[in-house]
Amino acid sequence: MKTGKRVLLVLCIALIVSATSMALAAAPSDGLRVIRADEWGLTVEWTASGWQTLTLRQNGQAYHRTTAPGLFPIAPPGCPDLAGRGLLLAIPRDGSVTLEILTDDYTDQPGYRPARVPRYTTVVGDILSGDQVKMQEIAASSPSICAGNVFYPSQPARVEVLGVLRGQRVARLTLQPMQYHPGNRTLRLHRRLLVRVRFSQPLTSADPKSDPLYEPARQRILINHAGLPTAPRAPSNSRSPVIRRASLVTPTLKIFVEEDGLYGVTYDDLRGAGFDPTGLDPNTLRLTNQGQEIPLYIQDDTLLFYGQAISSTFTNRNVYWLAVGNPDGLRMAERNVNASAALPSPVVFTNTLYLEENHTYWQNPPGGQSWDHWYWRKLIAPATITVTFTLSHTARVSQDARLQVALRGKTADARNPDHHTRLSLNGTLLDDAWWDGQIAYQPILSLPQSLLQDGVNSLTVASLGDTGAAADQIYLNWLRLNYADTYAAENDRLAFRSPLSETARLELSGFTRPEVQVYDVTLPTAPVRLSGLAVQPDGIGYRGIFTDATTTDRRYLALTADRRWQPTGLALDAPSNLRSPDNAADYLIITHRDLYTAVLPLAAHYQTQGLRVSVVDVTDIYDEFSDGIFSPAALHDFLDYAYHHWASPSPLYVLLVGDANLDWKDYYGTGPINYVPAHIFDSEIGETPGDNWFVTVDGNDVLPDMFIGRLPVRTLDETARAVQKILNYATASSPGNWRNQVLFIADDDRAEFAALNRSLRNLLPSGTASWLLEAQTYPPGNLTQDVVGYVNAGVLLLHYTGHSAVDHWGTWSGGYILSNANVAGLTNASQLPFATSADCISGFFALPGQAQSLAETLLSRQGGGAVAVWSPTGLSYTAGHQVLFPALYQSLFAGTPVSVGAATTAAKLAAYAQSEVWGDLVESYTLFGDPALRLNYHPTSAPLYLPMIFR
Repeated sequence: MKTGKRVLLVLCIALIVSATSMALAAAPSDGLRVIRADEWGLTVEWTASGWQTLTLRQNGQAYHRTTAPGLFPIAPPGCPDLAGRGLLLAIPRDGSVTLEILTDDYTDQPGYRPARVPRYTTVVGDILSGDQVKMQEIAASSPSICAGNVFYPSQPARVEVLGVLRGQRVARLTLQPMQYHPGNRTLRLHRRLLVRVRFSQPLTSADPKSDPLYEPARQRILINHAGLPTAPRAPSNSRSPVIRRASLVTPTLKIFVEEDGLYGVTYDDLRGAGFDPTGLDPNTLRLTNQGQEIPLYIQDDTLLFYGQAISSTFTNRNVYWLAVGNPDGLRMAERNVNASAALPSPVVFTNTLYLEENHTYWQNPPGGQSWDHWYWRKLIAPATITVTFTLSHTARVSQDARLQVALRGKTADARNPDHHTRLSLNGTLLDDAWWDGQIAYQPILSLPQSLLQDGVNSLTVASLGDTGAAADQIYLNWLRLNYADTYAAENDRLAFRSPLSETARLELSGFTRPEVQVYDVTLPTAPVRLSGLAVQPDGIGYRGIFTDATTTDRRYLALTADRRWQPTGLALDAPSNLRSPDNAADYLIITHRDLYTAVLPLAAHYQTQGLRVSVVDVTDIYDEFSDGIFSPAALHDFLDYAYHHWASPSPLYVLLVGDANLDWKDYYGTGPINYVPAHIFDSEIGETPGDNWFVTVDGNDVLPDMFIGRLPVRTLDETARAVQKILNYATASSPGNWRNQVLFIADDDRAEFAALNRSLRNLLPSGTASWLLEAQTYPPGNLTQDVVGYVNAGVLLLHYTGHSAVDHWGTWSGGYILSNANVAGLTNASQLPFATSADCISGFFALPGQAQSLAETLLSRQGGGAVAVWSPTGLSYTAGHQVLFPALYQSLFAGTPVSVGAATTAAKLAAYAQSEVWGDLVESYTLFGDPALRLNYHPTSAPLYLPMIFR
């Protein structure tokens, strides 16, 4: 055994951080003690006690895991599983922070073989497809931070800047009293660490964002919080909870477009939408899109413009804004193209047909958000599919066409290659290929033009399943065909180009009407109207002839007047003023106008509590922060703006009222419900919804600067019921024993589940009744029946620890512990618990159609269920729960009542204080309910333990 001592190791980090004054922290237990804290820094001591080493066996090998009281799992996947302790501290706005290791007493223990932190991946299941998600542990290679023949971690203490927590810059001090050297398999145990964190500038002044209402969350987590000054609350400026509108100087019309094309809007269309052009000088009409003016062509009583669809993950709908401008609006340019006979006259051009359909979803591709998630079809070998497309007026020429087909490997098997595919067009084999893994296989295939046929063409994709792979699945994504086309219109429309880079005579045939118009749309935001077109009879139709100085990249569009595109909608805008600095709010309710009236009683309730409340229409947010275009980022940008520019103190509570749906464009055809969209982040299960990002507005970090919750409602009636449920709870006057009772439920798969619940029970205040229902003790009895019975009898808190799926908690021999179907049996209308779950994905709320997560079902249950639910939308682990939930209970029962928004935020910060490993907990855990709600806790003088069994 080797012992040693080190003194005075200095690590320097330059920062720019936020100022506050000196603070003294309550000394944490379990070997950690704050020796001194002042405006120039703090001194922290760690003294080890109760070291315990366990020997684990995995795959026939012996591994060790060592821990001590007060230490938590903080290592990233692939690294040695060494516990440590993280602390958040307030740091100055300017200057640098220096870490000094003053004393370091350690002991080396040879022959140590640490377990590695596991990494998991999705092997089966896509939540949006209704699948059950199955995870598999995979071999995790060592990240660079723990690779090499040196001690990991390199130092037993470090400090790193994390960001800004509602006006206060913060850093993480990490103590790692265990280090491992892989070269000689030595574990270094630090028996005592004494460290000093020094600030080069004093911690002296409060930031105006520092709000007393936020303090319960910060005081639970900042080790030097005590004594930090806070800004006084601004005087209450209550007002009616209405959508505030700017005065209407001139009307503005929103024109919605979902395809590229030449659009026509008549004066009658304008009047029908409430935009009356009578008496207006048409020269003053202006059209804009995303801040850029778009040229108009006004023909008689019709406004013509070239519109484009939006190509984004979230929508195809673009928004054009029509208003009265000063100076006059931009008009479409015109170019004369009189026909000339003595010029080259091409008869064919290269056209491109691109086809992509999206019917199947892949939640967790290896490339994350950089890869497609939606595909045309999935093939599970052996399988064959045929897709068809229609061509007309194809050229009969000798040149080859080119076809590109995009396939993607879904599975990756040990056998290489593990995919064998054949591509055939109209019965002719074009490609026979063996390929491997989850790559994009996109062959470009040459084929005779004669293989194409006017009418229906058939592409056959076959996955043969003869590679010997245990699993062979692929996707068809899209196809692109470049072929020789003629200048013949189809249904009085023709998009074309010239094959020449010289002045040419172009003859367009196949029109059924003589009113043919041609536009140069090479630059879609500045199209040119071509005049001088010669239109001649051509058999039973008409032919258009013109001459132009063409290039191979010039694009044209020809059509008759009746074939102009029509907007998918027109809407008169009622201007809002969300960017006004006169706005002020403590509580922001963001909802869709279809649900707006139902939230007004909740706004009025909080006004009577002295809060400044604003109800904001999400459409106004899109209008002001994303040019009217649907985008989740607009919500973040609005909250960022309100936080920084509205009257102080900044908004604190945010309630999103409306459901979300990851099937943004309704590919499943279930009806898109995105009243208030979710933010999507990549987690271990792939695309995952969450709301935390919306309130990360101060600093580039994951730290929530406001308390956020969501009511995932879909109708006006459902919204009214959800609001009334909250109000009934908040205004309940009868104490009742249920307000002093807590129910814990544990799955039986791992001993840690029951252990966590027992540790949480020990954190309850004296006099609080509690019950432990553990699946390992059933049968005899009916666990599900007992859960329903306890909840109906009334509990303040309902907590579950264990495995789960989107729609249920765990399993036992009688079925699911609690599922969506079981929630129908909850009749506890006047005794609603706050439900929490230490599990996975039971809060995955952004589902298509009428599907609901268990968290949503508990919240929406009429006549029972829960008043609020806190659950994850992604995976989470017991090691993280062991930090997260004790912090939650300590916040809920700290003495001064706090809101569930404050308590859940403090819990997430406590987890992130330990390590960035738990960043997914911050993003994933979602509060379903009102963030300003306070628990109806009613302590009694003595504990109650009754064997209440419902059988």
